[in-house]
Amino acid sequence: MLCAIKLSLGDFGRAAVEDCAKGHGREQSELVRSAFLHYLGQVESGRAAVAFPQLRRPARFARGSGKSAALELSVDLDGGQWDSLEANAKREGVALEALLAHAVLLFLADLDAGRAVLGT
Repeated sequence: MLCAIKLSLGDFGRAAVEDCAKGHGREQSELVRSAFLHYLGQVESGRAAVAFPQLRRPARFARGSGKSAALELSVDLDGGQWDSLEANAKREGVALEALLAHAVLLFLADLDAGRAVLGT
């Protein structure tokens, strides 16, 4: 199913998504989908780094992601994947939009460090 999302990544994060997608010859939505699937895989593996940072929990993350350079995309996920993302946001006590942005930034960092690959 196509899920319409709005990612508030800030200028740096938005540029990183745009540059990474372009550099890999992919659509931004493909990169973001890979990020979400990578995040879910890392949660399943028990990796501590996937937890939403405790030090960065301003009140705006509890209700919404606030204003910043937003990236609006449609991402193809199955219902179970979307449900898992929602469940993780609830478990972490953050808005879904904040968790999705965290997943994208984690994936970009893992790509840069060689801990992840952009799926084919």
